[in-house]
Amino acid sequence: MDSLFVGIVIAGLLIGRKIGWSLSKAFLYSGPLLLAILICAVWGAAIAASLDYLIRSLTPGIIAKVFAYGAGAYTSIPSFGLVADATVPPEAQGRHLLIEVLPFFVFVAVSVIAAFLK
Repeated sequence: MDSLFVGIVIAGLLIGRKIGWSLSKAFLYSGPLLLAILICAVWGAAIAASLDYLIRSLTPGIIAKVFAYGAGAYTSIPSFGLVADATVPPEAQGRHLLIEVLPFFVFVAVSVIAAFLK
C-alpha cells in the first residue's frame, strides 16, 4: 500500500509543480496583490487538505508520511525553482517573498490542524 501512496504523492508533486508554475506566471507575479494572496492561501490549504485525505485513505507507514509531507511542503511553494532569487527586481522582492512564504505557512498550519482533528 505504501508504494501506491508514494506513487500518488510523486504524481501529485509533478502535476502540482506544473500547476504552481502556471499560476505564478499567470497571476501571482503580475495580477492584483489581493488575488495573489488569495491564490497563495488556497494553494497551501489545498495541498495540505489533499495530503491529509490521501493519508487518511491509504494509511501509509511513517517513512512514507515523512516523504509525503516533504513533497507537500515543496509543492506548496508554487514558484519554487521558477525564478532565481537574484533575478527578481528589487520592487518585486516583497511579492516574491509572499509567494514563497504564505502558501508554505498555510500548508504547515492546515497540516497541523488536520493532524489534531483526527
